[in-house]
Formats: sequence, structure tokens, C-alpha cells
Amino acid sequence: MDRLLKEERKHIVGLVKKVVASGVNVLLLQKSILREAVSDLALHFLAKKGIMVIKDIDRNEVDFISRTINATPVAHID
Repeated sequence: MDRLLKEERKHIVGLVKKVVASGVNVLLLQKSILREAVSDLALHFLAKKGIMVIKDIDRNEVDFISRTINATPVAHID
């Protein structure tokens, strides 16, 4: 169990590093069919890096928000 938690933490830290490297300061997450698309641990690490997370945005609102704030939606962190 400890090894699983360690690997999960390592994976999340890697994803957070990619987000930080992109230079964003606000992360908008679309609603997911998954129960929790983002974990509390990931939210904790992002908050420590000063990145605000807004989650559960409806799919039909993504285009409107993107045009409003002049942002480009991306489907994957890479």
C-alpha cells in the first residue's frame, strides 16, 4: 500500500510540474464523467505553487470561457 501511495504521489508531482512549467496561474477543469477528476493531493500541490483550480465547468461553457479570457483549451497536459 505504501508503494502504491508513493507512486501516486510521484505521478501527481510530475503532472503538477508540467502545469507549473506551462506558466499558468489558473487551471480550469471541465466536468468529468469520473467522480473526481482531480485529487485532493493534486489540489494541495497546485495551491502550494500558487495555481488556482476551478473545476466542474460544463462542456458547453468551455468555448464561451475560452473566448472570453482569450485562452486555448487543451485536452491533455502534454
